Amino acid sequence: MKKFLLSLALVLLGAMSTSVSAKYNLGEQLSSADLKDGDTVILEYVASKLFAGQYLTIDPQKKTGMLGKVGTLNDENIWVLEEGPADLRYEEGKTFYLRHLVTGLYVVANGGYSSPFSTTNEIDKAANIFFPSCAEDIPFSNCIAWTPNGDQLKEGESGDKIVNWGYNGDNGQYPDPDWQVNDKSVGLFYARDEKGWSYMTCYWGTISFTGLQMCNQWNVFKADYMNDKLGDLDDLVNLYSDFSPVGGTTPGYYEQEAADAYNSAMERAVVMLVTGGSDEEIDAMMAELRQAKLTCETAVIPLVSGYYYIVSAYDEFMNQQGVEKAAFPNLVTNKMEWKTFDPEDGDFIFFIEPQGEDNMFYLQHYFSEMYAGEIEAWTGTSATTPLIFGKSYYQRFTMETEGMWLWTDPGQSYPGNSNGKSPFGGSGNGEKVSGKLAAWGRTTIDADKAYIFDQHTNLWYIRPVSDEVMDIMAPIKAQKQLTQQLEELIQEGRETYGKLFNYTVDKENPLITVAGGGEVMDPIEGNQITFQTIRGQGVPGSDDYKYLIDDIDSTYMQGAGYIDVDISNTPVNAVAISYNTRCASGLYGNENQQKWGAQERPDKVNLYATNDIGEGGKWDFVGSANMGSLELPATQTFSLGGEYKYLRYEVITNATGGNYFTISEFQLYKTGVDQTSSQYYTTDGMKDKADALMVAIEEALPIVEANTATSEDVQKMTAAIAAVKELYADTTELSQLIADSEVLLEGVVIGDEMGQLSDEELKTNLETAISEARKNAFTTPISNEAVRTATTAVKEAKAAFLAGIKSFEVGKWYFITNLDEERFGEEGAEDAFCGGSAIYLRNKYNTSTSVKWGLFDKNSMTLNADNDPRAMWRFVPVEGTEYYAIQNMYTGYYLGDFAGENINLPVSQEPVPYNVAYSGNAKFMLYPKGPKNSNNMALWPEGYEADVVCHPSIDGASAWTFIEIDPEEQEAISISDFAMNLIDVMAVPYNISNIADYNADVFTYAIRKISQEEVEGERVTTIELYEKNEFKAGEPCIIVLGSIDEEVECEPNSLVIPFPTEVIDHTQPMVANGIVGGLHNMKCAEGTAISTGKKFIAVGEGGSGFDDQTGVIDLSTYKREITGVETALTLVITGLAELPEPVGPEEPGDVDGNGSVNSADVVAVYNFILIGEESGITKEVADVDGNGDVNSADVVAIYNAIIGGSSSSRMFIVRPNNWVGE
Repeated sequence: MKKFLLSLALVLLGAMSTSVSAKYNLGEQLSSADLKDGDTVILEYVASKLFAGQYLTIDPQKKTGMLGKVGTLNDENIWVLEEGPADLRYEEGKTFYLRHLVTGLYVVANGGYSSPFSTTNEIDKAANIFFPSCAEDIPFSNCIAWTPNGDQLKEGESGDKIVNWGYNGDNGQYPDPDWQVNDKSVGLFYARDEKGWSYMTCYWGTISFTGLQMCNQWNVFKADYMNDKLGDLDDLVNLYSDFSPVGGTTPGYYEQEAADAYNSAMERAVVMLVTGGSDEEIDAMMAELRQAKLTCETAVIPLVSGYYYIVSAYDEFMNQQGVEKAAFPNLVTNKMEWKTFDPEDGDFIFFIEPQGEDNMFYLQHYFSEMYAGEIEAWTGTSATTPLIFGKSYYQRFTMETEGMWLWTDPGQSYPGNSNGKSPFGGSGNGEKVSGKLAAWGRTTIDADKAYIFDQHTNLWYIRPVSDEVMDIMAPIKAQKQLTQQLEELIQEGRETYGKLFNYTVDKENPLITVAGGGEVMDPIEGNQITFQTIRGQGVPGSDDYKYLIDDIDSTYMQGAGYIDVDISNTPVNAVAISYNTRCASGLYGNENQQKWGAQERPDKVNLYATNDIGEGGKWDFVGSANMGSLELPATQTFSLGGEYKYLRYEVITNATGGNYFTISEFQLYKTGVDQTSSQYYTTDGMKDKADALMVAIEEALPIVEANTATSEDVQKMTAAIAAVKELYADTTELSQLIADSEVLLEGVVIGDEMGQLSDEELKTNLETAISEARKNAFTTPISNEAVRTATTAVKEAKAAFLAGIKSFEVGKWYFITNLDEERFGEEGAEDAFCGGSAIYLRNKYNTSTSVKWGLFDKNSMTLNADNDPRAMWRFVPVEGTEYYAIQNMYTGYYLGDFAGENINLPVSQEPVPYNVAYSGNAKFMLYPKGPKNSNNMALWPEGYEADVVCHPSIDGASAWTFIEIDPEEQEAISISDFAMNLIDVMAVPYNISNIADYNADVFTYAIRKISQEEVEGERVTTIELYEKNEFKAGEPCIIVLGSIDEEVECEPNSLVIPFPTEVIDHTQPMVANGIVGGLHNMKCAEGTAISTGKKFIAVGEGGSGFDDQTGVIDLSTYKREITGVETALTLVITGLAELPEPVGPEEPGDVDGNGSVNSADVVAVYNFILIGEESGITKEVADVDGNGDVNSADVVAIYNAIIGGSSSSRMFIVRPNNWVGE
């Protein structure tokens, strides 16, 4: 009602008043030199005609950078310049913080390409931005030149640095130097440290900071204020007129109090426009309205743990049908679907739980307790969302507009463009009654909201379920779970019963005799085959059902989902389903077509049956099978448990884990029971037990239909199944054991090399166990006891065999090299030669392209990885599992988890479990065991970019071995991250010792003493360093390489380090006496000291960041002066934080921490000397005299403390004023 009254007031006001001028006008253009503290400015993007006339502003909901609408200029486009510290790359460079006038938020220099910059209300987190003039050469660029075709020339291909701010391009996205850009145009440059840089740019409408030198020209205009208070208020009311917040308790709406406060302020502002007021009253009204809007925008009701309905916001459902539609799980197809919403139906209830990352949530169905899984395709009707058991995948929910949420998949790229989950499905205009939930292509209705489709097609309301409804649902859920349990037992019973029969297949009389039509033509009359989804190929010999029964394997069809088969003229109670792959015979097609056929064949399948394909018909689940490894033509027999007219053959995955399939032939056959080999007939007592099971199933069916199952019904069905299984001889496990064991035996070599078997007897024992199993377990009639005995024997022999295979050892380092013998292509090709290459890290950074393979010289067949820690790995047991994490020496990172099929393998700061599986022929496979790798894909060397990826198919390139690294032979490692003629903090994950012995003019230091004094009103810090040669893993130090004279240029350098004996990971803190380091880049606070490369300087207001494996001098971590050492180097730095107040120890020498100093502390020191930190004492605590070493002098210091000591005892010396005890 309030929204209606407000709208009416605005209409009446519009009839009474005339338009007034804006509060700010576009003033004179300012050059870089003109800018000064306190300027109120407007920033116009001028690097692209595509975004002409648009000014920088902030997204009102997301508080991220964006361009305003063309030709619109108002308060939202006004920015205030606040002077910042000197630019880290240009000491003379004047920087400014950009503060948004209306919100008071500052720009943060993050984002990148498709991610806009964010904002903060804390200036210490804001970016201090340098405004270089476009009339001057561009300061830094990510390449040195652009070719006429728009290709980058990297450094080394041309001698000149790039100087222009972009390049000429006909596409409107790219800059045209002759358009609007003039000598006063500027760039917005940010240096996060003395090495990094980025520019604020517009990338297809996204305002972010990137390394590109193109598309980043801006014009800065003075914002001239016009003193028209009533006009100002009119502008503000018009600006906010589209914002009419609705209060309530539903996520995406606003807290009621905040919404009411804003609506009240707006109503009073509208009245004031009619009645007028003094300048002071108008200013107060505008301030109140602005604050009310800001408060309201931050009072959005969040999505938190709870029970919800997910209701479609598509307007046309209500317009066309007068009803709402909502998401629900189809438990027959195990897919998310949608239908007419009924709030009293628990099928629509979901439990939503935050996953931990922004906008990520687990989505669990209330009744079935299944979760929404990963989307099955990029976009379109096949991009359905499966239901999965277990909390192994999550969804993304993002509030896009008031009360409406965009539901996307976190596993897909560019979620805003094409995979918003939608009921639209590409057909219907609100007229469809129900359907699959699918990701659909975009229909742009607003350039800056390209992913919000027409009429909110892919947006959702997320409505809380009331406590009253949940109370009603609890007993309904309990009943449903009992019924579901009984239904699952019926399925298990049917499968169990079906296993009792072996069949003869009548291949002379196929059941499918009429097939035709498909992608182009409608199905012919009598057609018996229908694909759920045809994936059109558009080539001769494809896309028509007739090709599936033509006995020619070069013709084929590709589809996704299920195949429906009509056998109503010849109903059956058991059936054999057979398919062949594309070009399986080798008589047709080429090698690639044969390979594709093998890779795309159906593997995991479900079979359903029904006698009613009408609207209310129900598909009965028959059973599942894995057909991906069956001999071709692949044939699987199913007992249907009754006579059926229609079958649904659902392909869950193909042979490589994909969600589509390709087949050249598809046929069904009648089957007959072979009584001579069927356990129903051959096993004593089986017939009675099996018949009783079928009676129990028949009795249970109407109970399931009526949803009245009881615990007694479940127990009865469970007992009937168990009675049959007790007599049934199941060879499934034994057959798999034999198949796996025969793979392991293939090519086995007796010896002590990697992948070889230690003892011939282990091989003989496994071969004997397999032979005995074949002889005794697979008999007619079959013996249950013989099968169990054989299974146990093969299992034990296999375990002993694997234990005898030479594999990696925990604690040792290895090169992980590829064993491929099939790929011989050139570098950069799909089949690039990879045999012998090692897995290594391209650099020290946590990026998606760090994990590579290579370092192998094909000409000399030599691995060039000696002394290179990037290629050195060790295997670390993952606690609570049987798996191992694979850790890199160079960075301390681990090989990361599965990121997607054929997607670059990431690195991880924390251990990721891997199954290191021996696969025969002295080869090992590496399988990430994180929850996302549900299809068990192995590491594989991708050819084009030499990336290590997870690949669906297993071939020679999937095999690896481990070359043990001998520390004595290697002697040292070499890194190139620290240039010559440089000073910096060095923080590496391994211990370092005696670097000076291996490198000329290289020294490592620790802090001896820090003192401060006031000089001419400034705080001056003196830091005295002493030479130190030994640093434990993760202990940061200060390193000086060559000359640190400003006139001497830095040069590339290989730093040699003795082979490490210990390595940590990123979970360990890296703090020494006054020094803080980081294996990965980290933020550092104002008042710390960071290296410019030649000296240490104070970090200014807002803090900074430092590079991976470096650090800062941080006075807050300074513990004490180190005695017994001499000052070797002194640093004098102005502007550091104040030293903390000294705090001396209550009990000096209390090494064991029991509160007193006595002989037990002497024992603790001796224990440290003998076994180090395994004693439970740290070096810092055991180093009682503070000279950096633990030895007998520390014992003497403790005795001095016990007996009262002398003036020379460190325990009793007069402390310097700045001393801080441990």
